[in-house]
Amino acid sequence: MRKIILRMQTSVDAIIEGPKGVDWIQRSEGDQWKDLFAELRDADTFLLGRVMYPGYAEHWRAVLAGTRPGSADEVAFAQHAETTKHVVVSRTMSTSDWKNTTFVRDLDAVAAMKKESGKNIIVWGGATLASALLDAGLLDECQLTVNPVVLGSGKPLLAKVTERRGLRLIGTKTFSAGLVQLRYATVSSG
Repeated sequence: MRKIILRMQTSVDAIIEGPKGVDWIQRSEGDQWKDLFAELRDADTFLLGRVMYPGYAEHWRAVLAGTRPGSADEVAFAQHAETTKHVVVSRTMSTSDWKNTTFVRDLDAVAAMKKESGKNIIVWGGATLASALLDAGLLDECQLTVNPVVLGSGKPLLAKVTERRGLRLIGTKTFSAGLVQLRYATVSSG
């Protein structure tokens, strides 16, 4: 069975989008990208929610096209994303001009994907999808990269979770920009 892994950036106070968007996220350094590319070797699908997908797709397509500046690592990620299957959970969206994008209507479809053969599924967000996946018991791992900033207000990471879910720390990494990655496996309800 495939693993579903949530990878998200957060502030110390667990905010994923501040009052001015994501202007607070530390610019990625080489060691973060090395870690990400190692993780991507074991993944073949990216999962996103309806709200996050349009901005995500626009950003990475622009980096790929050279109309938005990007580091060599960002361009390499955009190239990888261009060839990776994207699945968007949405009841309203049904088309995208980015190739390799499909749409599913509910978490039953995500549960079915998890049972298919293949590599891991990386969830990039957003907050509503992350909460729903955790509630449904579909997340196997949460990889949270904590940025050294307190925002005080904004969109909380898992504010919509309705079911208690146990987590077990399975790893930590510190990156040169002062970020810390916390890796948790989900263990059970209750």
